[in-house]
Amino acid sequence: MILVFAGAGASYAMCPDLFSTTAKFLERLSPYVKSHSWYDAAVKYLKSNHEPIDIEAVLKLLDDMREYCDNSTSVGSFAGWVLREGLQSLKPSLQKRFKLPDLEEFLIQLQMTKREVDELSNVIYTDLYRCYAPQPPSSRLKDWISLLEAIASPCGSLEIFTTNYDCVLEEVINESQQLVLNVPNEREAKDRVLGRRYDGRLPWIDLSYWCPSHSLPEGNRVRLTKLHGSVDWQRESPYIAVDNAAAEATDRLLRGETEGKQSIEQKILISRPNDTSSRYSDVLIYPGFKGESQEEPFVTFRDHFHRVVKETQAAIFIGYAFRDEYINEILSDLPEGIPRYVIDKEERPPFQTFLHDAAHFGDGFTHESVMACIESLKEHRLIF
Repeated sequence: MILVFAGAGASYAMCPDLFSTTAKFLERLSPYVKSHSWYDAAVKYLKSNHEPIDIEAVLKLLDDMREYCDNSTSVGSFAGWVLREGLQSLKPSLQKRFKLPDLEEFLIQLQMTKREVDELSNVIYTDLYRCYAPQPPSSRLKDWISLLEAIASPCGSLEIFTTNYDCVLEEVINESQQLVLNVPNEREAKDRVLGRRYDGRLPWIDLSYWCPSHSLPEGNRVRLTKLHGSVDWQRESPYIAVDNAAAEATDRLLRGETEGKQSIEQKILISRPNDTSSRYSDVLIYPGFKGESQEEPFVTFRDHFHRVVKETQAAIFIGYAFRDEYINEILSDLPEGIPRYVIDKEERPPFQTFLHDAAHFGDGFTHESVMACIESLKEHRLIF
């Protein structure tokens, strides 16, 4: 088994006119976002804590502010009940603490803040989608196809991981003629590589493909895992029944009878949002910042990543900055002595103990670096 890990630099190197690195994406944010008071506040907070300015970090801070506003103004939460309805029933010592002359005005301001934060978050998601949704031209996929086809021989397996939201790797898999071998139904086989299933209406991600017991069959020994989600994934529950087949699928889903036993809360549809009928905030991307999410599908993906890291025979990192602490912690379990490769645009590889003695290709993701990596794998007799 060989592990390939792609970061934002991999897509940017291939299509700098379409995609952005993490830092460059901030430059492409809409003027509305850049001039927004809450975006400015989030950036200043991150700087004050000496944290990198990252759009995931900004979205996490906005989520924190939204949750604070919700808890303070909703009678469904304890804090909101205390401030809205329960104040008179508190003991005098607590009543005195919260009987502020401007409490009602403060709660009104919190409700206004929640609306502003929601609107800002939705525009940021819009910017994310418009930045990462474009499809790369087929002519730009050659280096990716060369690398993955060379690795994906019938003798071994290829596990591809990415933190990117774009659909570059899906296009690579769809364009390749050799990633799926000796399989009668090539389309179905490639959908299995992507973890997709159909049930009458829209394709959806079936998490059972990532279960430990789900091995990769001969001739289809490739799997793509998008650790931080995708611009064409949306959480939708339940289905809108548009015909009899869809209605039956909905009934089965509600009864928990769909193959894979994926609950309705875990249903992830593959459907690109559009300007008129979808909210961009429905796009499923990582719900936190540099931490371990406790939500599905991210828990399943993380557990699968950990299993692969422990078993892989070689690891190739392309355009990845190693800034996610939880990912670095998992990568520290890479087996000792296996070949490691880092392809980026830096003078030296990032300082990580698990990258000790890694082969470094500092000219970026180019045809030359791809061929050098392939030749090295052949020398280690990991591919033929």
